Amino acid sequence: MNKELMSKIAEKKLRLITGFILSVVIAVSGCILAGKICDKYPCLYTFIIIAMIILAADMYLIIINSVLHFFNIEKMYLICGLTIGCLYLFIIPPYVTPDEEIHISSAYHFSNMLLFSEAEEEKGLLFANSNIVNMPVSMRECDISKIYSQKAKNKNYEKYLSDLFEKPYNADKRITVTERVTGPVILYFVSGTGMALARLFNMNYAMVLFMGGLFNVILFVICVYYSMKILPFGKKCLFAVAMFPITLQQTCSLSYDNMIISMSFVVTAIAINYALKNEMKRSMFIIYAVASFFLVLSKGGAYFMLVFLPFILGFNKSRLKRKNIIAAAVITLFVILLMARGLYMGTGYTGGDTAVNVSEQGGAYIKWAEEYAYGIKEYIHNPLILFRIIKNTVAGQLDFLVQSMVASPLGWLNIMLPDTLCYSFLFMLLLGTVKYSDSKEPGFNIRERIVIWVVVLSAIAACAAAMLLYWTPKSYDEIQGLQGRYFLPVLPAAALTLRNNYIVIKKNIDNIYIFALVFLQYLTTVYLFLM
Repeated sequence: MNKELMSKIAEKKLRLITGFILSVVIAVSGCILAGKICDKYPCLYTFIIIAMIILAADMYLIIINSVLHFFNIEKMYLICGLTIGCLYLFIIPPYVTPDEEIHISSAYHFSNMLLFSEAEEEKGLLFANSNIVNMPVSMRECDISKIYSQKAKNKNYEKYLSDLFEKPYNADKRITVTERVTGPVILYFVSGTGMALARLFNMNYAMVLFMGGLFNVILFVICVYYSMKILPFGKKCLFAVAMFPITLQQTCSLSYDNMIISMSFVVTAIAINYALKNEMKRSMFIIYAVASFFLVLSKGGAYFMLVFLPFILGFNKSRLKRKNIIAAAVITLFVILLMARGLYMGTGYTGGDTAVNVSEQGGAYIKWAEEYAYGIKEYIHNPLILFRIIKNTVAGQLDFLVQSMVASPLGWLNIMLPDTLCYSFLFMLLLGTVKYSDSKEPGFNIRERIVIWVVVLSAIAACAAAMLLYWTPKSYDEIQGLQGRYFLPVLPAAALTLRNNYIVIKKNIDNIYIFALVFLQYLTTVYLFLM
C-alpha cells in the first residue's frame, strides 16, 4: 500500500469508521425488524438478512470510494446496479408485475424456439376473421404447476424462495397453456435465452423464472453503464432513473419493458454524445442501429421518434455530408418498413389479444367495460370530446402519473409506497440535472431543448392515444390504463433539458448522491417487506 493511499486513509479515518458503524447499524436494524417473521417465513427471513447486508455493503463501499476514489460514477453504478437489480428479482417476485403472465409465456415460447422444443400447435396461429385469437405455448408440466400469486404477500415470497431449491418433476411431459404476446417474439430473446439455459440444465420453474429475470438485469445494467459512459453530462440523472423502484421492477421482470427502457437509454445517450461531442464511431453506430431495431418493434412503435434523435439533435450544415445523408435515409427507410410490417401483421400497442371488434363509428370494443370506445372519426368530428378527456386526465391523474413513473404503486398497481419515498426519488432525479460550478461540460441550446421535447411529447402522445383508443370506454371522461412507467424511456432526455447555468453546485457530490439513492432503496426494501 503506497504512502499516498495510507495518507488518505489516515486523513479520512473518522469518516471510514463512522461509515462502517452506520453500515452495520443499517444492516442490523433491518434484520431486527425482520425478526418477527423468522419462525413463520424462514426463507424470507434469510433473504431479508442477505438483502440488508448487501445494501449496507454497497453503502460502505460508496463511503470508501469517497475517500480513495477507486471508481468513477459509471463503475459505481455497475456495482450498485447489479447488486440491487438482483435483489429486485426477489423483492418484486414473478407474476406480480402488470401482465407478466403473458410475458412469461412469450419468453418461454422463445426458449422453446432456442431448444427446438416447440409443439406443433405452438408453431401456428389460430385466426378468426383475419384476427389472431390464440397463440398457445407448450410448457413442461413441472412449470405449469408452479404459477405464483399476483400479490406480494409474505407467504408468496416464502413459496417462491423455497421453490428455488426444489427438484423438477415430469420435465418431459408437455402441456399447452395460455396465450402469449402477438408482437415480435425477438423482444424476448434476452429473457428467453436465460430461461432456455435454465431448462437446458434441468432447473425447476422458480430457477427458470429467476434466470430469465437475471439475464434481463444484466442487459439493463450493461446498457445503463454504456449510456452513462458516453454521456457528456447528466450521468447522475441517468443513475437516478435507473434506481427508481418502478424502473427496477419493470427491468427485473420478464416483460419486454426491459428491452424498451434499456434500448431507449442507449439511443438517447448516443444522440446526446453525437450532438455535443460530434462523435459517432462505427461501433457506436452499430449499437445505435441494434437498439433502434428493438425500439421500433416495441409498443407498436410508440417510441419511434427516439430513433431519429441523433440526426435531428445533431443536425447542422457541417454534417450535411453524403455518408450522413445516406445513413439517415437508410435508418428512415428501416423504421418505415418495420412500422409498416407491424401495422400489416396487427402487432398493436397493447401486445395482447389483437382480435379487436369495432363499432360503426370505428371505436374499439373494450372487453373489460363491455362497451365501445370513441373512434378517430368521432374525435375529428367532435374535437371538444378529446379536449375534455385530455383536460380531465391531466387534472385527475397528474399526481398518479408522476408517482407511477417513479416508485408507486408497484406490482399490479396494488403495492403502495409512501409519498415521501416517491418524491425523494423524484428530488434525486432533479438534483442529478444540476451542474457543477467549475464544470466545463457542454449543455443544450434552445433549439436542442425544443427538439428533445418534441420527441418526448410525441412518445407521450402515442402512449396516451393507444390507451384512449383501445382501453377507454365512451362512458369515461379520463384516459384509462395510462401509467407513468410508459414515460420512463423518454424521462432521461426530458430531465436533462432542465440543466442550466443558473442553478449550480460548487462541490462534486457524486458519492453523496449515490449513497442517498442506495439508502432510499434500503428504505424501500424495508417498507415492502415489513409494511
